[in-house]
Amino acid sequence: MGRGNMSFPNIFVLLGFSEFPWPERPLFAVVLISYLLSLVGNSSILLLSLVDPRLQTPMYFFLDNLSLLDLCITCTTVPQLLANLWRPEKTITSWGCITQSYLFCLAASTECVLLAMMAIDRYVAICWPFQYTLIMHPWAITFATIPFGMVALLMMVISYTFIARAVLKLPSAEGRRKTLST
Repeated sequence: MGRGNMSFPNIFVLLGFSEFPWPERPLFAVVLISYLLSLVGNSSILLLSLVDPRLQTPMYFFLDNLSLLDLCITCTTVPQLLANLWRPEKTITSWGCITQSYLFCLAASTECVLLAMMAIDRYVAICWPFQYTLIMHPWAITFATIPFGMVALLMMVISYTFIARAVLKLPSAEGRRKTLST
């Protein structure tokens, strides 16, 4: 009977309040109430902006997306926190931890980009109010985002080029075949 791969842990044990477990239940209640208020608040912002046509302007577009990202961030992290505050065993699977970290970083970095875009939007609205509709036109925004996509594409092409060079440097055809078959 084999033990399997022991180089990667299956679960992580979260210590938290291991020496002082008494604040866990009150903290659970506070976090749960905050979580529910966040869900209700962000969902109502999204719902109101979808229902009322007057709220479908560029400023509310950014606020809607910010509310959606806040929902993503809270729904990524808080349920696991609540589970660990409530249960006696405080564990998370390694893949659950990796997934949670990835989703949190993705939503947080997207929120940073969105906040930068909101700052530019407000700057243009305050400093150049007469050119606002021209500068913040959807086509102008589309063309402004092209360089970001090109940077990602360029990085992928460069990495694949390095991989192809490394594979072609392999001495035998059998080695190249095995490498390319994976």
